[in-house]
Amino acid sequence: MRIKVLLYMPLFLFASIAFAGTPRTEGGGGVFVPAMSGTDGIGGNPAAIAGNANYRISVDATKYWLGLEDGNIFGSRVAFVLPDAKYGSMGLELRQFGNGVQNRFDIGAAYAYSIGQNDGKALSLGVYGRWIRNQYNVAEFYRFDDDPLFDRYGNSADGFGLDAGALYRSRSVVVGFVGRNLVEPSLALSGGTGEGESEPIELSAGAAYRGFGWIVPSAQVSWSKTSDIDGAGGLELRAFDGALCLRGGYRHGGATFGLGIVGKKGFPLTFDYALYYPNETLSKAGLTTHSIGITASIAPRVRHPKEEHPPEMATGLPDIMAAVDPELPETLLAEIGVEKTYRAIIVNVGDVPIGETAASVFLLGQDSSMVDTPFKIPKLEAGERFPIEWKWTPQKPGSYSFLVSADDDGSRFPLRNGKISELSITNNTVEIPLYVIGPVEAAVTPEYSSLEIESITYIAEDEPLIPVVFFEKGKSSVAARFDPTLDVLARRTEENPDVVITLKGYVDRSSDPATWASDSLNIARAVAVRRRMLDLGADSVVVEREGYDPTAPRITISAKYESMQDMIWAQQENRRVEMSTSVKGFDGDIIHHRFSDGPDLPRALCDSVVALGPELADYLDRNPELSLIFEGFARSEDEWKKVYEILDGLRRRFLAGVGIDMDLERFPVLVEVKKRGAIRVYLSGEGLLYRPVEAALAAKDFEIPANEKRNKISIDVADGVIARYSIVIVDRDSVDIREIAAGDGFPPKEVYWDWRDRNGNLVDPKKTYRVELSAIDPAGGVWNSYSPEIRVRVAEKERRRESTIIVQFAFDEVVSTSEFLESRIESMAKRIEKLGESGSRIDVKIIGHTDPMGSDRRNTILSQQRAERKERDIRRYLRHFVGVDSDPALERWLSAHHITLVRQGMADKDPYEVERYRDGRFEKVLLGNNVFPEGRAANRRVIIQIEEIREHRSDR
Repeated sequence: MRIKVLLYMPLFLFASIAFAGTPRTEGGGGVFVPAMSGTDGIGGNPAAIAGNANYRISVDATKYWLGLEDGNIFGSRVAFVLPDAKYGSMGLELRQFGNGVQNRFDIGAAYAYSIGQNDGKALSLGVYGRWIRNQYNVAEFYRFDDDPLFDRYGNSADGFGLDAGALYRSRSVVVGFVGRNLVEPSLALSGGTGEGESEPIELSAGAAYRGFGWIVPSAQVSWSKTSDIDGAGGLELRAFDGALCLRGGYRHGGATFGLGIVGKKGFPLTFDYALYYPNETLSKAGLTTHSIGITASIAPRVRHPKEEHPPEMATGLPDIMAAVDPELPETLLAEIGVEKTYRAIIVNVGDVPIGETAASVFLLGQDSSMVDTPFKIPKLEAGERFPIEWKWTPQKPGSYSFLVSADDDGSRFPLRNGKISELSITNNTVEIPLYVIGPVEAAVTPEYSSLEIESITYIAEDEPLIPVVFFEKGKSSVAARFDPTLDVLARRTEENPDVVITLKGYVDRSSDPATWASDSLNIARAVAVRRRMLDLGADSVVVEREGYDPTAPRITISAKYESMQDMIWAQQENRRVEMSTSVKGFDGDIIHHRFSDGPDLPRALCDSVVALGPELADYLDRNPELSLIFEGFARSEDEWKKVYEILDGLRRRFLAGVGIDMDLERFPVLVEVKKRGAIRVYLSGEGLLYRPVEAALAAKDFEIPANEKRNKISIDVADGVIARYSIVIVDRDSVDIREIAAGDGFPPKEVYWDWRDRNGNLVDPKKTYRVELSAIDPAGGVWNSYSPEIRVRVAEKERRRESTIIVQFAFDEVVSTSEFLESRIESMAKRIEKLGESGSRIDVKIIGHTDPMGSDRRNTILSQQRAERKERDIRRYLRHFVGVDSDPALERWLSAHHITLVRQGMADKDPYEVERYRDGRFEKVLLGNNVFPEGRAANRRVIIQIEEIREHRSDR
C-alpha cells in the first residue's frame, strides 16, 4: 500500500499543480490562458510568446505543500524566449519536479506565429512540444528483487506531450484558448496510457481586460477527461507606473496571492512571488505552496548607419535598416492643428545590393495607426540611403512616436511583413518620439479641505542685528561669535548692489596699547572685519581711514559709574568697529526744507521728488533693503498732524507716479517734535544693517488628529504632455509656502502634505492655501492647475504673540541708534489699528530695557523714559489713523475695539531672550548676554509685544 501512495501521489501532483503556471500567473489565480508575451506563455499558452520584443530568460522555483510531514516536494524551471522574428517566435523551457521518490524532467520547445494583424490587434497561434523523463527511487521504502514491475521496466520512463493554443490581442482585451496534452504523455513505468497513468487532455479558455491601466482582471474555465469543469479568476493591481504589482485569485478551492516588482529602464530585472493557500481541510494542516521567479529582459542590439559589420559577419547577405534623419532636431515638438513634415532614412547597411522593397510608418500613441500608405523603396546599392518623408497634423496633445519599419508592407502591424532574407532584422525599425504641445489639463484634489484643531499658540520674535564688532585688548582678529551677524550682512550686500558699508575702527585709550596710533590698530581692526565679510561673499565694503576720531568713546564713564565692572564693560565697547551705509549716487537728502511759519512744502520740491520717481523706483527695485524715508520735524504737538499730512500726501503722489503699492516699511513717514521745523526726503540703506532677522510665525501647543496628519493630494492629468513638474503649496497671494514634490516627467498620482510650511511650522489659520501643480511641457511652456482652497480652522482658542524690536538706544540715552528702526513705528501703529478691526482681544505692551551698567535706580528711570517716549510716538500715529484728536478719545476707541495699550520699564531685569522654532522644535536663545558687549548693546532696546487672543466658540 505504501508503494502505491508513493507512486500515485506524484501522478496526482503532476496532473493538478506541477505545470499550472509561473509565479506571475499563479499569484493571479493560476490564469494562464491570456498570458503576457514572453516566458509566461511556455507551458501555459504557447501562442502568447508571439510579439515578444526582447530576449527574455526566467528562472523559477516552487516549494509545494510547505508544512507536509516528511514532504520535500519542489519544482524548478528555466525558460528562454527569442525576440519575434520574420518567421515567428520561439522559446525553450526546462522543468524539474521532485519529491524524493520521483524526479521528473521536461525539456520543451514552443513556436508561435501571428496572423491577421491590423491596427494593434493580433491573432496568434502556437504549439508546445515536450519530452518527459520520469525517474523513480523506491529502494529506501521497498525491496523489489522479485518485483515484476521494476524488473521488467527499470526505474525510469520517457514520454512525449503536445499542447496547442490560440490568442487574440487588442489594446484592452486578451482572449485565448489552449488544448493541453493533445498527445497524452505517459507517466507510468508500464509505458501504458491507462487512467491515472498519463496526463489527461485538458481544454481551457480565458480572457483578461487591460483597459483600466492600473487594474487587470482575468478569468478562465478548464475541462479535462478526469475532472469536472473548473474555474479560476484573478486580479492584478499596478502601482508606480507598473513597477509594483499586487495579485490575488481563486482556483482549485483555494486562494492565491502574488507580488511582482518590475524593473524599469536601466534595471531590466523582474521579481515575482506567489502563494497558494489551499481549501479549508488542507489549510488547517498548514499546507501552502510558495513560488518565486526572476526574469531578465534584454533589448536586441540596434545598429546605426555608421556601424560596420565585423569581419566575422561579412557574409555577403543583404541588410536593410531604418534610421532617424540626422537633420531632425533632437526633440520633436508639434502643435495641435498644425501640419508638419517628418523624415527618416532607409539605408542598405549590408554588403550586396537590395531590390525593390517597401517601408511603413506607424503612429504610436493614444491611437496607433498607419500614417500613410507604405513607401516604395527602390533598389539600393551597398551603403546607399533613401529618404522618406510624410506629413501629420496632430489633433490632441500628448506623447507620440513614429515607428519607421523597413522591408515592411504594413499588413501585419505591429509585426513586420517583409520579403528580404537579410543578415539581421533587429535594425529594421526605429522609433522617433515627439511631443504634441497643448494645454495640460489636470485635477488636483486634496483628501481634506480643512484641518480643525482645538487650540493653538503662535509665536514670532525678532532677532536684532548689532552692526558692531568688538575686540580684545590690543587685538585685531575677529572672534568667531560675530560670524552669524557678518554672514547676514554679507548676503545683504550681495542682494543690494547700490548700498555701500563703511567700516570705522576705534580704540580705547585706557585699555589698548599706547602704540595704537603707530600700529594703526584702528585701521587693522576695520581691515580684519572687511576681509572676513569678503570671505563670506560680501560686496561693496570699504574702510574709512581718516576724517574721524578713532578714540571717540562709545561709552563715557562718569562719576556716577564707579564700579570696576562698569569701567571694564565700557572699555570692551570702546574697542570696536562700527558700520554705516551710503547709497551710490545719492550722497545727501533728495529734499531738505526748513519752515519758520506754518508747516509747508513748496510745490517745486514736491515736483522734484516725483520727477525722480523712475530713477528712485529702479534703485528700490534693485536693492530690497533700501527705504525712501519721508521725515519731518514739528515744533509742537499741534503741528505734528499737519507735518504728517504733508509728508503722507507727498508719499502717495510719489507712489502713484511710479505705480508702487503702499508699503509703510519701505516708504515710512517719520515725524518727531523738535525745536525747529523741517521736512526731509532721503534714501536710507540702514535697513541692511538694522533690519532684524524676522522669525517666521511658529505654532506650538496644538495637536493634529491622527487620521489627518497626512493630507493626500490626488493628481489626475487628463490631457497634455509634461517634461517636468513641481507641486507646491501656495497661499492666497500665490506666495510659495512649501514644495512637496518635483521631478522630470509626469507627476505622481498621489503626494502627501503634513499641513506645514518649509520651516516645519503649521500654516497660519488666518490664510487659505491651495496646491499648485506647475507642469512644464517640452517646449518650456508652463501650465498651472490648482486645488480647491485648503485651510486650518481653530475650534476654541487662538493666541498670537509677536515681539518686535522697534528701537535700539545709545548708552544712557533715549535717542535711537538708527533712524531705520525709528521709522518702523508708523507701520506698527497701522498694524495695531488693523488688529482692532479683527474682533479679537489685543494686548499691546511697549517695554523699555537697559543694560546692567550703572545704578538700579538710574536704569529703572531710563527704561521707563524709553518706553514712555515710544508709547507717545505710537499714540500720535494711532490718533491720526483712527481720526481722534486727544488721548481720552483714543482711549475710548481702544476700549471699544478690545485693545489695551500699556508701557513698562524693566531696567536690566529682562535680558533679551527670544523663543524660536528650529529643526522641528522650539528653543529659547539668550541674545542679550551681558557677558559680551554686543549682548549689552542688544539689551538697550524698546520692544513692542502684541498678543492677539481669539475665542472662536464665542463667534458661533
